[in-house]
Amino acid sequence: MDPGRERWLAVALSVVVFALTCGPPVLHPDGLEMFALVRSWGSEGGGGDFAYWPPLWPVLVWTLSGLGERTAAWIVNVVAAGGVAWGLHGAAHGLAGRGAARAAVLAWWLLPAVHSHAVVLDARPVGWLLFATSGALALEASRGRRAWWPAFAVAALAPLARPEGAALAPLILVAALVGGPRRWRSLLLGGLALLPGMLQRRLSGADRGAWESFWIPWAETWAPPDFLSLTGAASAPTPYRRFLTRAVEAGLEVPPSDPTLLLARAPEGAWTMIGALVEALGAVGLVAALGGAVLLALGAWRGLVGVGLVVAPLGALALLPMTWDQATLAANVIFAVPALLVLAVTAAERVPWRRATVALVVLLGIEAVLRPPLEPVYLEASPAAERMARWLQHHPPAAGRVACTLSGRGVVFAAGLQVAALPSTWEDWRPAEGTGVLLTTVDLFEGTRALEVLEDPAWQIERVSGDPWDPEGLSQSWMVYLER
Repeated sequence: MDPGRERWLAVALSVVVFALTCGPPVLHPDGLEMFALVRSWGSEGGGGDFAYWPPLWPVLVWTLSGLGERTAAWIVNVVAAGGVAWGLHGAAHGLAGRGAARAAVLAWWLLPAVHSHAVVLDARPVGWLLFATSGALALEASRGRRAWWPAFAVAALAPLARPEGAALAPLILVAALVGGPRRWRSLLLGGLALLPGMLQRRLSGADRGAWESFWIPWAETWAPPDFLSLTGAASAPTPYRRFLTRAVEAGLEVPPSDPTLLLARAPEGAWTMIGALVEALGAVGLVAALGGAVLLALGAWRGLVGVGLVVAPLGALALLPMTWDQATLAANVIFAVPALLVLAVTAAERVPWRRATVALVVLLGIEAVLRPPLEPVYLEASPAAERMARWLQHHPPAAGRVACTLSGRGVVFAAGLQVAALPSTWEDWRPAEGTGVLLTTVDLFEGTRALEVLEDPAWQIERVSGDPWDPEGLSQSWMVYLER
């Protein structure tokens, strides 16, 4: 069969495989925010920080909104996960031939992390698709089989799907400068690829950028007692907090701003990244990918650059604390799994044994069966959250507005009510008459007014919804709703 037709056949089969084997939708806080954005386009609800969210995934969900938002999002994600096979097959075929291309697609089907995260209702699977497709197009362009503009065109869409997608255009630009003869044209294409993301942030007023993520490691260098008193559970009005307020106003307490402090996270971040890649790719796949990376890096200097482009975003993510602030370590690294699978099957094809690629796929399958299931679960998908949303639907506050933090917004949106921000105790807050307050387990560990509201006799608890204690001793999900 012609390689091009086989590639599209791989996509069709992949979509069918994921549609048949993936589980039901899993609610995610980001997805619930974007659902509210979609509903706002039809004048149904509001109250979200809509400028914060890239528009591509909501637009795709909106096109199928007649099926119901959760069903529409599930379809978008399953099709995106299956569509990864196009870039996966193409890149592996270009580097190691047809056998490697087929093995890469089969390996993608076998990875438990892909199945479990494809159904998490947020924009990550669309990000997987864009990274895999743009990388394959860039590889073909570097070999003179295609122009560079398609790779840049796909890269231009990436920041419209996920904030970290802004890194894709610069990565493709480096590849074009290394592998393309017309460097001035590459620079022009790279600049054009950056425009959609820049325009979207400008027009929406969004300030969500990559650099803000690197500030958090500096903030973490504050002394823990001070930091908790400034922003955490101890931020309720106390004499110590008043003392710190005066110290900040006097300039005695200033967050550090030394970029070299990022390096202090490097050892911990690198070790955590290894664990995340094992969770996403499996130990067998990771070892094979490392072998492929070494072979390519030793083969030619362009191969070394290619390996560097795969590793660079992972190295940046390893320094960011919020990379691991997910239900699983794998959640934020699966976008790199297609490239790592290409490296893995390339290494297997270069082993002097005809069945090495088949053996790799078999080992990946055995490891997938033997490993414990990976089941990302978020507070928004808990029975406690569903019960609270149903109760709020039947007992809405007089003003139809509920003050909460990010951890409770999904419940308020699901109840069809308006969201009001529940600020930290540092901010002035005068809730409008008839506004309720929804607190969650998470709120006691963040800079909100949770303790203050719970202890204020002016606020009365109307409903508590909780789940049984996790048998593994992780955390208990509970929500409490209060009114004046």
